[in-house]
Amino acid sequence: MKYLFLAYSDEQQWKLRPSNERDTLDKACIANDEALRESGYLLATENLKDSGPVTTVWVTNKTVCLKDGPLFKENEQLVGLFFIHARDLNEAILVASKMPQTHRGPIEVHLIDEGI
Repeated sequence: MKYLFLAYSDEQQWKLRPSNERDTLDKACIANDEALRESGYLLATENLKDSGPVTTVWVTNKTVCLKDGPLFKENEQLVGLFFIHARDLNEAILVASKMPQTHRGPIEVHLIDEGI
């Protein structure tokens, strides 16, 4: 069986920590990723940019709806994860708006941090 782990963090509290503490934890995370990959547990991982550049896309009555930021309702569960290559946010929104999954519920569009 495969699992998706979504890691959450209080971004404001993280930014308040000393830089050496953040660096130490970042290095530990990278080492853990490598160990999990070598052991066969880790299939793929990506870090997301902070919660600022998130756009949620859904379709209602054939109308594409957008919301800046995440959209979460207590009765919704994460049901799919897609890695998409697009030129920019507008193209990513276009791709998301055409996915049939938008008729079932919203899709959050996150920019992947390729700097790590």
